[in-house]
Amino acid sequence: MSLSKLSLGTRIFISMTVLVILASILIATVTIFQYKEESEDYHRDRLERKEERIKVAMDNVIRSTTYPVLEENIV
Repeated sequence: MSLSKLSLGTRIFISMTVLVILASILIATVTIFQYKEESEDYHRDRLERKEERIKVAMDNVIRSTTYPVLEENIV
């Protein structure tokens, strides 16, 4: 059956269904891309915070140790 032989209501229904499906696919694609970017940003920031906390912890240990802090002892 040809698309032109269908009633106007049926053609509008089919067109709207196709439009909704295409819009859903587009929204899903954008959502997946945005989620991936947000996830990468979050994990990068988290690693930077961890790195800073490790530096602070190491500095505290070095300052509070009773042993002599010599360059050849730090590897």
